[in-house]
Amino acid sequence: MTAEFRRYLFPENHPRIAQVKGLDAYEYRQAAKAPGSFTGELIKGWTPLYLRPFCGVTETGALRPDLHPLAPARPGEQAPVAQMIEAAEALLDCLDTEGRERLMHPVDAAQWQTWANPEFMQFDTGLRLEFQPAAVREKALALVKASLSPEGYELAHGMMLINGFLGETVGLESILNEFSYNFALYGTPHPEHAWGWQPVRAPLRRQLPGG
Repeated sequence: MTAEFRRYLFPENHPRIAQVKGLDAYEYRQAAKAPGSFTGELIKGWTPLYLRPFCGVTETGALRPDLHPLAPARPGEQAPVAQMIEAAEALLDCLDTEGRERLMHPVDAAQWQTWANPEFMQFDTGLRLEFQPAAVREKALALVKASLSPEGYELAHGMMLINGFLGETVGLESILNEFSYNFALYGTPHPEHAWGWQPVRAPLRRQLPGG
């Protein structure tokens, strides 16, 4: 890899960098809400929308029922449910009551619609991994690893590492780092009932029915 990409970065004293340097995720979240700013208007417009019932995504506005009917997984393609449950329970076991309450939501909770990819925290859903003890972060990643193929986990974790590299490159490690993600659990881990996990602020989302 060459350093050619650095010529496209803002200089260290550029206002876009200087005005947020040193802020943590929660301070940056407040700064992003500034009225009239792009991020402020984005948050203002999105906040009431995520509370509406989810109806699906269509090309015409009309839903097509039974477009993707549920069917049993084909041989060799079953989700590793037992390993996922074990990993999820290990994560829950290392949390106190407050941590479990922040992490867990009903499987159909509106909070699952708070997924977002921008680097600022639009919604504080679940646990913010960067502020968790190392053991909690490790257990959360273990759940991700148990849920994905080896190649899928390598790709997902690689994206987290790139996020950290970007933060170091622009001197904003308190905003962009390997663990600047929220992690939430929906439903109760079960071999047959629907449940899932969700990282917020990452190109990943997985809502997995048991089996």
